[in-house]
Amino acid sequence: MKNKKTVKIWATIAAIVIIAVLFFFFLRTRGSQTVIRNDADTSENSGLMPSSDTITSGKEITWQGKKYIYNEDIRNILFLGVDKKEEMQAQEYAGRGGQADCIILLSMNTREKTATMINISRDSMTDVDVYDMSGNFVGSERMQLALQYAYGDGEKRSCWLMKKAVAELLKDIPIHGYLALNIEGISVINDVLGGVEITIPEDYTSIDEAFVQGTTLTLTGDQAERYVRYRDIEILGSNNGRMERQNQYLHALVQLLKEKISEDSSTIDILFSAGKPFMTTDLTAEQMEKYADYTLNDSYIKVPGETQKGNKHDEYIVDEKKLQDVLIKMLYVPE
Repeated sequence: MKNKKTVKIWATIAAIVIIAVLFFFFLRTRGSQTVIRNDADTSENSGLMPSSDTITSGKEITWQGKKYIYNEDIRNILFLGVDKKEEMQAQEYAGRGGQADCIILLSMNTREKTATMINISRDSMTDVDVYDMSGNFVGSERMQLALQYAYGDGEKRSCWLMKKAVAELLKDIPIHGYLALNIEGISVINDVLGGVEITIPEDYTSIDEAFVQGTTLTLTGDQAERYVRYRDIEILGSNNGRMERQNQYLHALVQLLKEKISEDSSTIDILFSAGKPFMTTDLTAEQMEKYADYTLNDSYIKVPGETQKGNKHDEYIVDEKKLQDVLIKMLYVPE
């Protein structure tokens, strides 16, 4: 197993998606015994959105008087963390598949063999396609981006709806694949690794009576899930404290995972097999093997904007001008 560049995890990154990304970068091909579900054929023909190659080809934009063209060396993979505690499977009715609480776009530069993460707030206000329980399209409404996932089947249809919504939010950029993971996967992965050790930085006994300030604990799977998941939705911006805990947990998780893999290279196979029931993807093992040699950049980019109090929940208002600047620098080249 090759050494990988240590991932620096900011507090804005959500735990369940990062675990999926870790799998992505440590995965090695398994030949005919692949554990990755390949939904590419059905999703490409589902009618939810056109082929990414069609979107990419010849895409030009003018910004601040200059012309730019999409960098054809860039491939974008969407990672979703779904707030649902059960194995991932298609639901008969819309609204039962959970919400995409974590949304990260991984931009892969195929020429430079590098990757950069773009973190997208689940509270980003955008146009969401609304469907009734039978799956019939009702119309579009402005609401939190995370809700788009709920209007699908909780599996590949939800992922494709999210691809469409994220692409539109990010100025119609192409998205070439997806990987989604349910929150139940955190407990499973934590326990397979033998538990992640952390020192509780402040009093979190309201979350778990064992979370006493200054105490060093090896978290059980259930404790790990509570530690990275809990927040008080009645408090504006409460997600910030949760992200700090996620940041701490993930630093410890990354270190433990690296240690386990150095001791036993089969660890990643064991982890991936354990996490398989809680994931869905349209990426093949061959695609993931190809991307596994890329270097992941140390820093993360967050879609710019600010949180404000809405009528019913927090609303993240994207700064369109700053977002365009970010996308130009990352995904485009001068014409």
